[in-house]
Amino acid sequence: MGFEEVIAAVTASIRERNVYFVLESLDILRKSGRLSGIKSIVASALNIKPVMGATREGTIFQLGQARGINRALQKMIGHIVADAKHTEGKTLAIAHCNCKQRALDVQKILLEHFNVKNSIIVDTSGVSTMYASDGGIIVAM
Repeated sequence: MGFEEVIAAVTASIRERNVYFVLESLDILRKSGRLSGIKSIVASALNIKPVMGATREGTIFQLGQARGINRALQKMIGHIVADAKHTEGKTLAIAHCNCKQRALDVQKILLEHFNVKNSIIVDTSGVSTMYASDGGIIVAM
């Protein structure tokens, strides 16, 4: 492919990709200023986990919340299933931070809902490890 074709293909891929995540710890949201100290304390005390998404421009926004990691993951899966379109040619990518079994469980449920070209699970590394923290799950499709 030529340079312009590569740019067009990457841009189209970004437009079609959705990113979702659930964090076990809210510390990074508090430290980055996305969650006030008071909200962080209350959410942690009540075991509230936000279900987050990302816009095409990379802005993070909250899709919902749930008490406990398992309920938050169920809510995230519900959003993914509702938003997914034409998945046959797509790759389901799941990144996890020290919670491979959780990633495998999410993968299994999602693959029961739709067919994909490929499905991969990877460990987070670098900056994504800092943001996901232990127990974080990130799904892109």
